[in-house]
Amino acid sequence: MAHRVRDRFQASTETSPWELLWKDGLTPWDIGRPTPLLCKELERFSLVGSKRTLHTLVPGCGAGYDLATLAAHHGQLLDLGKIDSASVTGLDLSENALQSARRNIAPLISSNLSDKLCLNLICGDFFNANTWKVVHSVESDHSKIAAVLSGSPVFDFIFDYTFFCALSPSMRNAWGRQTSLLLDPETGQLLTLIFPITPEEDAEKGPPYPVSVADYRKALEPNNLVIRTGPYESEETIRQRKGIEQVCWWNT
Repeated sequence: MAHRVRDRFQASTETSPWELLWKDGLTPWDIGRPTPLLCKELERFSLVGSKRTLHTLVPGCGAGYDLATLAAHHGQLLDLGKIDSASVTGLDLSENALQSARRNIAPLISSNLSDKLCLNLICGDFFNANTWKVVHSVESDHSKIAAVLSGSPVFDFIFDYTFFCALSPSMRNAWGRQTSLLLDPETGQLLTLIFPITPEEDAEKGPPYPVSVADYRKALEPNNLVIRTGPYESEETIRQRKGIEQVCWWNT
């Protein structure tokens, strides 16, 4: 399956290969449900400082399953009175992916999502916030959407799973810089699920490209993100990824 994905990137086409992969259902990275260990890892999440808002970004959100998990978590913090408002933003280059995400978050609408919680789906380039456009939003207060689409959006939490490994190694330093720019310098937290850790694979062959903890450190530490917890393996890792996935938390 991986070689078929790579073939799409080698083929010459005006259409984004990611768009074609989602259109054709060729998405082997998509497990078809929320990431099991995300729920467990969110138990480690703690608010930083006295800020009463919590804005979260999921780059390369794909079909959006994890957005629902994050929205539920943030809703609990709202119910407990620990924050006053929150947003969860899924970002992807592929409109086909975001169409799937819209279907998957639909149950949130029918379950009376709190008016203090904004849920956005944005199509655009992670590296250029000026390209971002909302394709779907569950929010009556459009000022919150405007804040996400501002020239320099700032998030308190970023969740990165299969996004980093989809990038060419030549883009990793830029990823580290942009991640740092998007995170609040005082309250920023980054959760990375480091996958696939397959050192025997050709480092230039992807996506997905093989990664290591060292690759993340090289991209993040020069941009003022430091390890808070980890790296470690999780018992919640799905069976197919046991032994090739690790968890790491970072702070600004």
